[in-house]
Amino acid sequence: EILARVVPQEQSFTEGYAGIFHFQFWQFGEWVEVVIDDRLPTRNGKLLFVHSAVGSEFWSALLEKAYAKYGSYEALTGRNTTEGLEDFTGGIAEIYYLDKAPPKLFQIMQKCCSWCFQTTSAETEEFKALKLVKAHAYSVTGAEEVHFQGEPVQLVRMRNPWGYKEWTGPWSDKSSEWNNVSKDEKSKLNHAADDGEFWMSYSDFIKQFTQLQICNLTPDSLKSDEVGHWNHYQFEGTWTVGSTAGGCHRFPGNRGTICTSEQEDGCTFLVGLMQKGGRQQKRLGRKLETIGQSNVHLGPDALQRPVAKCSFAKKREVYDRFKLPPGEYAIVPSTEKPDKNGSFLLRVFSEKKAAARYCVTVTYRLIDVCRLM
Repeated sequence: EILARVVPQEQSFTEGYAGIFHFQFWQFGEWVEVVIDDRLPTRNGKLLFVHSAVGSEFWSALLEKAYAKYGSYEALTGRNTTEGLEDFTGGIAEIYYLDKAPPKLFQIMQKCCSWCFQTTSAETEEFKALKLVKAHAYSVTGAEEVHFQGEPVQLVRMRNPWGYKEWTGPWSDKSSEWNNVSKDEKSKLNHAADDGEFWMSYSDFIKQFTQLQICNLTPDSLKSDEVGHWNHYQFEGTWTVGSTAGGCHRFPGNRGTICTSEQEDGCTFLVGLMQKGGRQQKRLGRKLETIGQSNVHLGPDALQRPVAKCSFAKKREVYDRFKLPPGEYAIVPSTEKPDKNGSFLLRVFSEKKAAARYCVTVTYRLIDVCRLM
């Protein structure tokens, strides 16, 4: 279903073929259609970039060309994998650092729809022998529990996007561990083929990899055993020099804000702040701004202390989870330094129903605006 939205399925090289193809990508809050011709970059008769192992399959190369229209092929190099996951799904991403993995991360992985992660950059002899690639992103394609000699073992199924070079450690395709698993479980899980996909234990996964990037297609409460439907709020805004481009909390002045309120017992929020035009900026030789946001508690007379902050980073999007007690809060998105023009998209997913409104404030006028809520 996800692929069919991005790559409309009625297209082919035969019926109704006109030398053009169309695709859809999620861009800053909306699905946008992109139309391209069928001319692909090649060298010596071979595709230069994304290609299939099957010589007659071209949808991935055409998809890449359409995606490159948001900047260039060069702009796709070295991008954060979460950007692609969001642009192909409309979801919102989160990152877990595996040296600080939460206790129920394996259960979170079982409930998620899309995720990627990266290997450690330390290339030891042991690391090389296990056939892992350093500083490389893999896909997680499954998380299951099996019984090994009567004891439950958590396993993670992963895929090297190259389509070859697989893990050779415990629980790999030909490892002896599979000899002590029941035939039913083995037939269900054991996939022994040189296709880049392999199983490994969850404990080895935590040891060998540095971070897990999860894209929530519908940001359900991943830290709960129950699947809950979140409320979604989305706002567009700008940072304008002399008006709303006040910088972070270290500088005087205020920015465009979102004021939210909720009335039940404590509420969890998933908040993502995205700056627009990153790939176009790269094409013009400019860099992304360092962005972030903070949640400020609103008291009866004025702004109170900050209650939650997201780390500032030079990324297209910064995101974090917050759990706050009942009350009214202003979410303040900003660039780190003042006087930076730009456009942004702020997405707020609340666990419980919350009223939300968008406030644009000029310097030193935030308190007055909030009194009028």
